[in-house]
Amino acid sequence: MTLHATVGRRISGYIVDVSLTCVSALPAFAAIGLSIVAVGNTENSHTTAFFVLLALAVALGIGLAVIQWALLARGGGTVGHRVAGYRLLDSDTAIAPGWSRAFGYLALRHIIESLTSVIGWTVTAILATRDPRRR
Repeated sequence: MTLHATVGRRISGYIVDVSLTCVSALPAFAAIGLSIVAVGNTENSHTTAFFVLLALAVALGIGLAVIQWALLARGGGTVGHRVAGYRLLDSDTAIAPGWSRAFGYLALRHIIESLTSVIGWTVTAILATRDPRRR
């Protein structure tokens, strides 16, 4: 008997994963804010802090990606999957997908998310340019 995760569980797992990604990006947002505040300031301390925060954001992002990949490959679920209480398993063997299939799953998910975002922004831009008041 195969049990499938409900839509609610899948959405809650996705929300947890996206929340972790947003938290890992906070240093990048702080770096952008720092660069906006530092416009016109001639001190180099802001530049150093900007690059430190940016490097921290990159390190956190890469670290989170590797952790999610390892959890999915070895245990069948990302952090969000585990919090929501479901796992991804091979339908034939009922074991975790392994490194290559987990990478493929995460890459495909990222591509779909990116395309969805690009399509949304494109539709918004087209609609805004057709409005005579450009809103």
